[in-house]
Amino acid sequence: MNVFVRRQQSVRTIVWTSLLFASVITVFGLASTMAQAQPAAKFRVVVLAPGPKNDGAWSNSWWDGLQQAKSKLGVDVDFVPNLFTPEDHVSQGTAFASKGVNLIIVANGGMAQPARTVARQFPNTTVCVGLVQPTKKMLASDPKNLCYFEAANYEGTFQAGVLAALVSKTGVIGDVGGYVFPALTREVEGFHLGARCVNPKIKFQQQYINSWVDTGKAQAAAQTMIARNADVILSSTNQASVGLFSAAKQAKSQGKQVFVIPSYFDAHSRAPDVVLTSVVYNLDKIAVNLVSRAKAGRIKNHEFVSYTLGNIGVGHLAPLYQFKGQVGATNLAKLAAISRKIRSGQINLPRTTLEKVGGGANVNLKSIGC
Repeated sequence: MNVFVRRQQSVRTIVWTSLLFASVITVFGLASTMAQAQPAAKFRVVVLAPGPKNDGAWSNSWWDGLQQAKSKLGVDVDFVPNLFTPEDHVSQGTAFASKGVNLIIVANGGMAQPARTVARQFPNTTVCVGLVQPTKKMLASDPKNLCYFEAANYEGTFQAGVLAALVSKTGVIGDVGGYVFPALTREVEGFHLGARCVNPKIKFQQQYINSWVDTGKAQAAAQTMIARNADVILSSTNQASVGLFSAAKQAKSQGKQVFVIPSYFDAHSRAPDVVLTSVVYNLDKIAVNLVSRAKAGRIKNHEFVSYTLGNIGVGHLAPLYQFKGQVGATNLAKLAAISRKIRSGQINLPRTTLEKVGGGANVNLKSIGC
C-alpha cells in the first residue's frame, strides 16, 4: 500500500513537473512572440521655433519641413512655437530631452548658449542649433552631441538687392530687420551689397525693430523709409512683415508703387499687390536633411552642416508672378547672370564683413566679382 502511494505521488510529481515546464515554455514563447511583434520605437524630433507654424515666414517653413519629415521618414514630430528667451529654450529643450526625444532643432541662431546647456545635460540627445557659424574653438570645446547648421542666407538677400536696385525708380531702398546678431545682420548687409553691385550710387536705409512679431513697429519703420523715397524694402523679420505690407499698400493707395521683398517663405499670397518676390531659404529642406541625417546616425560628434544656394537652394528668389513683365527681360537676364556667378564662385561674398552693421557699404565691389 505504501509502495502504491509512493508510486502515485511520483507519477503526480512527474505530471506536474511536465505541466509546469510546458507552461514555462508556453509563457516564454508568448513573451518572445510579443517581443517580436512589438514595433520599434519611432525616432522623435522637436523643433523649437521663434514664431507660430503659420507665420508665413521662418517658422512656417520649419513646420512644413517637419511635416515632410514625418511623411517621408516615418518619424514622430513636435513643434514648439513662440519661444523668445534663453530660459524658454532651456525649459522646453530639457523637457523634451527628458522624455527621450532623439533630435532637438533649435531654429534660432541667437540661442546657441541654451542649446549648449541642453546638450550638456542630455548627452544622448542630439541638439542642433542654427543659423550659427561656429569657430574651431566652439567645435572643439562644446558637447559632442551639439551640432551647428548654417545657411548662406546672404547669398539670397544679395540677389534680392540686385533685383531691388534694378527695379527701383527712386534709387532708394531699405530694410526692416528683427534683431542685430550675425546671422540676421548679414541678411540686411547682403541686400545692400547686392544693390551696390548693380548700382554703386544706390541709397540704403535700415532699421532694426527688435521684434519678430510687432507689426506696428514694422509698419512705422517702413512708413518712415517710404517718406524718404524708398520704393523697395526687404523684410528681415517674421510675422511683423505684415506691417510692411500695410505700409506698402497705403503708399499704393496714394499713387506710389512700393515693393516689399519678404524673407524665408514665399509670401506672395499674403499681399500679392505689393510683394515683388520673396527670398526663400528652403528651411523645410534643411529640416528634412537634418532629420534624415540624425535618424541614419550620420550626424557626427561636433558636427557642422553648411547649406548654400548651390547645395540646397538656400536664398533662391520666388517667382515674380504678375510683376515679371514689369521687371523686364533685360533686368531678369542681369539677375540670372549674377545668380550663376554666385553659384560658381565668381562672385564671392565676404560673410564675416556682412555680419557687422554697415558692412555692406564697405566692401570693394571689384574684389568680390561685381
